[in-house]
Amino acid sequence: MKFSKKLLSMVLAGALAISASVTAFAVDKSTVITGEYQDIEIEVNVPTTGAALINPYRLPLENVTLGGSNFAELNAGQQIFTVPMVVENKTKIDLDVSASLSDTTATGLTLASEAPEKDATTKSAFVYFQMAPTNETTLANVEANDYYATAKWPAYSANKCLVLQNAKESKFDTETVLATIKGVDAATLAPQAGSLAMFRLTGSCVKAPKTPWATSDTFSTKVVFTFAPSETTAP
Repeated sequence: MKFSKKLLSMVLAGALAISASVTAFAVDKSTVITGEYQDIEIEVNVPTTGAALINPYRLPLENVTLGGSNFAELNAGQQIFTVPMVVENKTKIDLDVSASLSDTTATGLTLASEAPEKDATTKSAFVYFQMAPTNETTLANVEANDYYATAKWPAYSANKCLVLQNAKESKFDTETVLATIKGVDAATLAPQAGSLAMFRLTGSCVKAPKTPWATSDTFSTKVVFTFAPSETTAP
């Protein structure tokens, strides 16, 4: 009789264990995941306006005021001179920079597609946009050390420069990276060497056209920048 009770208790214990195991496997749980798009802003500093000067005789800029800046004794040496400008990366990742030109106009002169001949007499200018890297971390240092140094800028190349065309958009046939600007320091958020890139309009013009140069001769263009995570840092 004692044996029977012991056997019965063992059978019940086994049955309970089996019952508990079956119940655990029968529970059905689920998770619903919803995806959505949100605009994540890439933070960069880009000047809203700029100023350029047509300087046919490459004269020193003595007491010239341009774009709110005074160039007391600067010997520009450029027929198309631009007030120093930079784009600055404010994010923590490296950015590739590309650009196009739009809303280009010219008054009193022709915008040429190539540099004019030395003996040309038609009032025209060959003006193009270009970018260049810099290791300086402020605009003031860029202006003091890099912007006016010819060696800091690449030679003209149709693959890396955009030529101004009157009433036409200027852009590359394929996506072209003109500069890569490094992200800020992750800890301090301060710009690093390479976080800025210089840009300018430059070129050449007819020195002494039949119709003399006048203060009413102007050109204008809008630079449209595009910034994207660089392939060197993109996940």
